[in-house]
Amino acid sequence: MRTPAAPIMLRAATLLALALGALPPTAGFAQGFLNWPQGPRATAMGGTGAGLVADPAAAFHAPAGVAWLDGTQIEAGGRFSTRGGSFHGFTDGEFDREPEPSLVPVVFATHAIATNVSAGLAISSPWGIDVEWERPDSFVGRFLTSGTRLTSLDAALSLAWRAGERWSVSFGPDIAYLRLDRDRLAHDPELSAIGGGGPIPLAQVGYDLDGTAIGWIAGVFGRPRPGLSLGASFRSPIEVDLQGLVDYTVVAPQSLRDVVRGDRTVGEILDEIYVDQSARLEIPLPYVVSVGAAWDPIPSVTLATDVQRLGWGDLDEFAFTPLVSAPVDPVPMDWRDVWAWRLGVELRRPEGLAIRAGYAREDSPARAGGVNPLFPDAEREALSGGAGLEWRGTVFEIAYRLTVLDDREGVAHPNETTDPDGVYESTEHDLSIAVIRRF
Repeated sequence: MRTPAAPIMLRAATLLALALGALPPTAGFAQGFLNWPQGPRATAMGGTGAGLVADPAAAFHAPAGVAWLDGTQIEAGGRFSTRGGSFHGFTDGEFDREPEPSLVPVVFATHAIATNVSAGLAISSPWGIDVEWERPDSFVGRFLTSGTRLTSLDAALSLAWRAGERWSVSFGPDIAYLRLDRDRLAHDPELSAIGGGGPIPLAQVGYDLDGTAIGWIAGVFGRPRPGLSLGASFRSPIEVDLQGLVDYTVVAPQSLRDVVRGDRTVGEILDEIYVDQSARLEIPLPYVVSVGAAWDPIPSVTLATDVQRLGWGDLDEFAFTPLVSAPVDPVPMDWRDVWAWRLGVELRRPEGLAIRAGYAREDSPARAGGVNPLFPDAEREALSGGAGLEWRGTVFEIAYRLTVLDDREGVAHPNETTDPDGVYESTEHDLSIAVIRRF
C-alpha cells in the first residue's frame, strides 16, 4: 500500500531544510572546477553511477533511473575535503597552499508519483574552487590571485518515465548558483617602470560576485537483461552571469604616488581609477555526457564503469570586468574538452554490509597557459573506498577518496606570455558521509 504523499513530502522538506542549514555550501577543487562524485556510494566506486540505481543519489548520477525506485527515499550528507599543494618557481622559490578544509552538502530525494512515473531531486555543490596561497604579500602569483573561492549550490529536478519493463527516460531543469571571491594585487608595467622596475603593487583587489542560471538534464536508463544495467545522462552547458562588487585599496608606495605625470601625480590617478565599483564575470559551465554500465557477475557483486565527456572548450578566459573606471582584468584559460574514466566494485554481505572500491582517471581541461594560481589543474588519478550498512531501515554510508594530480608546469608571473614559471603540485582528500531513509 502506497504511503500518502503529503506527510512524506513534508518530512522530506523538513529533512532537506535541516540538512542545508547544517551543511552550508563551501568550495572544493576538482577536474577543472567540477567535483563529480556526489554521495558516498558513487565516491567509493570511483565516481561511477550512470548505470547504477540503488539509492536516491541516482537523482544526480542516473536521473532516468529514479523511475525504478519505489516509494519515497531521502539521502542527506556531506563531503569533507582538504586540498594541499605548492608552487615551485623556476627562479622564485617554493610557495605552499593553505590546506584549509571545506564542507560541501548533498541532499537527494526520489518519489514514486504514479505507476511508472517518478521524480528525483538532487541538491549538491558540484562546482568549486578553494585555492589559498600562503605568504599572499610575497607569493609570486599574487598579481593573478592570492586566494580564489568559488562556491556553488545546484538543484536538479528530473521527471522520469518508465517506458515498459526495460527502459526509462527523464528530463528536467538544472538551476546553478555560483559565488566567487577572489583576492589579488593590481599592477601596471608602465608605472612599475617609472617606479624602478619589477611588478609594483598598486592596489589590493577583492571581488565578490554571484549569479544564477538555468540549464537542463536528460537521461536514459535500462535493464536489458537480468544482472545488467545501462545508463546515460546529458547535463546542458550553462552560462552564469556573475555580478557584484569589486573593492580596491590603493597600496602603491609613496615614492611612486608622488611622481608627476602631466598635470597630476600618479597618486591622484590611482585614487581616481581604483575606487570601489560594480563588476561582472561570465562563467561557462560545461556540458557533461555520462555513459555507464553495471554488471552483477554473481548476486552479491556489482562491477561498474563510466565514461564521461566534459565540454570545457568554451572557457577561453575569465574576464573580470569592473564597470566604472578600473581596467578589465582578463585571466587567460584556453581550456579544452576532456574525458574521464571510472571503475567501481561493490561487494554485498547478507548482514546488510556493502564494501566498495573504485578508481578514476580524469584528464585536465587546462592547457599550459591555463595552469595558473587560480586553477593549478592537472591530469589526476583517484583511488577510493567505502562501506554502507543498513540497520533498522536506515542506511549509513561512508567513503574516502585520495586524488593525486600529476606535477604540472604553469604560469604565475603577470606577463603577456604563456611560458611556464614553475611547477604546481596538488593532492586532495575527500571524506563523504550520508544517511538514507526510505518511506
